[in-house]
Amino acid sequence: MAEALAAPAPVGRTLSPGELVTTMAHFHRAEILRMTGWRDRLDRTSN
Repeated sequence: MAEALAAPAPVGRTLSPGELVTTMAHFHRAEILRMTGWRDRLDRTSN
C-alpha cells in the first residue's frame, strides 16, 4: 500500500506583513523595469 507523503518542512522563516509588502513591491518594480526594457528594445528595432 502507498504511504501518505508528509508535507515538506518549511525553509527559512515566515515574513512579517511589512516584509511581505516590501518584497512584493520590489518584485513588482523589477517586473515593470523588465517590461520597459523589452518595450524600449522593440521600439528601437521597429519602424
